[in-house]
Amino acid sequence: MKSRYTALREVRSKSESAIEKATSKNWLERSLACYEIYEKSGSIGWLTRAVSYAQEAKEHASLASDNGRTLRKVERKLGVAERRAARQLRKQKAKMKKGRR
Repeated sequence: MKSRYTALREVRSKSESAIEKATSKNWLERSLACYEIYEKSGSIGWLTRAVSYAQEAKEHASLASDNGRTLRKVERKLGVAERRAARQLRKQKAKMKKGRR
């Protein structure tokens, strides 16, 4: 967490758009990290966090006031991770169904 002094400096020196872009990037990186951990561990908890953080990244990107450029970039980067996670989730579900028989 930033200190109040650091936050004051930031809001005085950066535009709202720049702050939203930086915040979006931070949430994006957190989301991608969680997707990576999910791929390695298969833990649904990490997938849930990844999805939650991805939503935050998209939300802040949409507020960047740049005609959607930041949002498109975020969605493109998340798309790859989301597709890989979806494939893994389908495999996990198939494995669980197979084990019930």
